[in-house]
Amino acid sequence: MSKRLRRACVALLAFTIAAWGMPSSASELRRATVASAALGRDMRFIVYIPDGYETGAQRYPVLYLLHGAGGDENAWVERGDIQTHADKLIAEGTIPPTLIVMPGCRACWWIDGGKDRAETAFWSELVPAVAERFRTVEARDGMLVAGLSAGGYGIVRFAMKYPDRIAAAAAFSPAIYSVTPPANSSARSQPPFLGPDGQFNQIAWTTLNYPALIDHYFAQPSRVPFYLVGTSKNRSI
Repeated sequence: MSKRLRRACVALLAFTIAAWGMPSSASELRRATVASAALGRDMRFIVYIPDGYETGAQRYPVLYLLHGAGGDENAWVERGDIQTHADKLIAEGTIPPTLIVMPGCRACWWIDGGKDRAETAFWSELVPAVAERFRTVEARDGMLVAGLSAGGYGIVRFAMKYPDRIAAAAAFSPAIYSVTPPANSSARSQPPFLGPDGQFNQIAWTTLNYPALIDHYFAQPSRVPFYLVGTSKNRSI
């Protein structure tokens, strides 16, 4: 997992934000929370803040990194070593200084399903809070999204449902099984896809999965560049 996350970090950062700004050399990680009515609790998140942010006045693009079903806001920091990789890429000039936001929502799959309205929490509570607290680029070009596994599932849905808000997307081993999750998929035991009997509900999966958004995506004018990496022949888009 650690090696895969490291490769993912380097690839997505280079792909999604190479067109922006100037190099830097240091950073900090800042922990924060946003009160979430959608979740009924605080949503915790970590923000990677590039060197120079506190002494300047410029606005920064934001990359949102979503973890997998078993992770939390610490996943990309602890297992992906995101700070080291971002520092290196910024110092080399491969990418510009960028805010990287890593929210935590274990087993939520970044959708409104089960007891958690995670999609609403992300768009209606987290994104506005980040824009209010940090100097972000307040335009579509300033919004970049990426995720791993269940986070990749969420990213694919976000890009197809909100293409007018997202400049680019990257999904790593996204759990976007087009028909039904295989027997060994954690999706079969996750709250958003369970029926009243506590068993996997195919109707819930079909209703929430990305194919339900295809017509919507192609009916509107915006297109989102995708960087997709899959590790299983069962995963498709």
